[in-house]
Amino acid sequence: MGSVDWGTAGVSLLDRQLSGCYTFSLLLEAAVGAR
Repeated sequence: MGSVDWGTAGVSLLDRQLSGCYTFSLLLEAAVGAR
């Protein structure tokens, strides 16, 4: 399979999780503000 660059894989995975959390928090804030 060849060598895996764990640094790059870890960073992209972490980045995806962070952007997901950021989007979720924005939606949550909008929902709370709409009340």
